[in-house]
Amino acid sequence: MMQAFLRKLPGPRALLLYLGWQSPRVRLVWAAGLGLLIALLVATWAEGVAWAAEPGVAPPAPPPPPAATPSAPTPAATPSAPTPAAAPSASAAPVPDAAPAVTPATPAATAAPAATTAAPVASAPLSDEQREQQEEAAQEAAERKQEQEEERREEEEERAEAEHRDGPGTLLGGKDGKIDFGGYGGITLLGTQVANQWGFMMGGEAGLLLDHRFSIGGAGYWLTSKVRGPRFPDDTASVLGFGYGGLLLHYQIVGDGPIYLSLGSLIGGGAIALFEYSEEEGLEFNDDEQSANGFFVVEPSVKVHANLTRWMRLGLDGAYRFVHGVNSYGFEEKDFRGWSFGGHMQFGWF
Repeated sequence: MMQAFLRKLPGPRALLLYLGWQSPRVRLVWAAGLGLLIALLVATWAEGVAWAAEPGVAPPAPPPPPAATPSAPTPAATPSAPTPAAAPSASAAPVPDAAPAVTPATPAATAAPAATTAAPVASAPLSDEQREQQEEAAQEAAERKQEQEEERREEEEERAEAEHRDGPGTLLGGKDGKIDFGGYGGITLLGTQVANQWGFMMGGEAGLLLDHRFSIGGAGYWLTSKVRGPRFPDDTASVLGFGYGGLLLHYQIVGDGPIYLSLGSLIGGGAIALFEYSEEEGLEFNDDEQSANGFFVVEPSVKVHANLTRWMRLGLDGAYRFVHGVNSYGFEEKDFRGWSFGGHMQFGWF
């Protein structure tokens, strides 16, 4: 029965027709879906680049040299004021023959101020107040340096903790530009309404995880309940066959702990078919009167995950299914649009 169903599935060219590719509206939907995918990938890449390019903490400007404060009160050069002492020695001698004695004293008097002015610059004695100011400036500089070292240590510890944190909690790419890789696979059980009847769908999902946040992979779901279809012309009862799958993208948006929320969408296609049903023979695909009908599907979804261990998680699913291209068996697109709710169990490296 399943082999007969698979033989009736459309080929690549027929699938494009089933998906309604000839319709401008469908091409617009495809373009919007691909644009959303590209925008999500570009935003993820830009976030990683922004974190990688973020500069570290710039060290503060060094404090002014403490020697600048004592150099201000250079009035210590006032000792040069006593140099006019040479003038009294010259004017106090009324005897004219004292002039020769003044003449040799002049070079000594001029040399003395030069020596006295050079002495304060080289080694001027500091007052108690200046010494206290210098000690306070040195102590403040040491305290600032110690605070900077502590801040730098705290930032390094936080960065190391974020890089080695188990499970969700890191930003895509991290500050150092590194990306952690993981993967997962699991089963999903959903309840949904198809052709105005409630039924169950079983599915599988697998993907690649980037930094425990962004996942890219695939998923597929098929109807497991016996949903009645329209009767065949010979009044034989029928059961509806329904399934779809495609590319699945999800991104964690809320939560850094073991329980977190992710948002994403499935973009792909599916098919519906009718099977003859009888109590004696069960399900049988009618090769003569029916064929599979393909359609296009977009299914946004929200998932809540709970990490039980580093390699296992459970969760709840909620999604809304949009379809386009259903035009056979008397069905319309609205018969396959609708909400689906359920849960999942997944294994991998989260």
